[in-house]
This record gives sequence, structure tokens and C-alpha cells, in this order.
Amino acid sequence: MNSATCDIDTIVLDNVKKLRLAKQNADTIMAYMMKIDRNTHTVVEDEYYAETTLGELAEELPIGSPRYLLLSYSYKHGDGRVSYPLVLVYYCPVSARPDDLMLYACKLNIFVKLAKLDKTFTLTDSESLTQEWLDQNVTKHAS
Repeated sequence: MNSATCDIDTIVLDNVKKLRLAKQNADTIMAYMMKIDRNTHTVVEDEYYAETTLGELAEELPIGSPRYLLLSYSYKHGDGRVSYPLVLVYYCPVSARPDDLMLYACKLNIFVKLAKLDKTFTLTDSESLTQEWLDQNVTKHAS
């Protein structure tokens, strides 16, 4: 495993741009789930969700396998402003194989840099993927 490189499928980079520039309404979450191909160590598409909820996403996360989950959603600031942050959630369930966790952890910072992301949070339990959890992490990051 070469942790110095991280190949990203061009479809993934195109969808990251698409999500970054997407127009959405205040009640929807746009999400993009990615995985790492174990043979090529390339970040590849798993699933794209044009409209979803955090509950639906939590159900879609695999129980024993890490994923990168990119989210765009409506975030209401304390002063009433609304923004649509692009958030990367590194999902690393405790039941995952240690070599999978190491692979995803080694590639995370490289992927974040190549995809030009700045808000990254770690999630170990799919049931914790709630609006409250997401808002708390975005609020902490903004401080």
C-alpha cells in the first residue's frame, strides 16, 4: 500500500464539482458516497444521491466497511444566514477490518487536498449521522 499517492476516478472529481456548484432547496441534502477500490487504491464512486435525508444515508452506510461521504445541505447560522457547506464525512465503523481502516485513513488527507475540501468530520457509528451531529460539527469548524 503506497500512502503517498491517492488516485481519484475522474467521475468522482466531476461529481465533487457538481455537488459544490449544485443549486438545491433548503429541505434537501445532496450526497455522494465513495469507496476505495482495494485492488487499485483508487477512490471510486459508490452512490450519488441528488435528494436524500440523513436517516436514509445512515441506512445506506455499510456496517463493516469505511466510506467517504460528501454532503451538501442547508446550514442555518446563529445570525439567521443560510449557507450550503460542502462537508466530507469519513465513516469508519469500529466493526471494519483494521487494514480497511488504515487504507482509508492513509488516503483521507490526500483526497481532501486533491478534491479541495475543507470541512472533514469522522463518524464511527451510522446511527450518529443526524442533523444535530452535522450542525454541531459544522458549528465547531466555523468557530
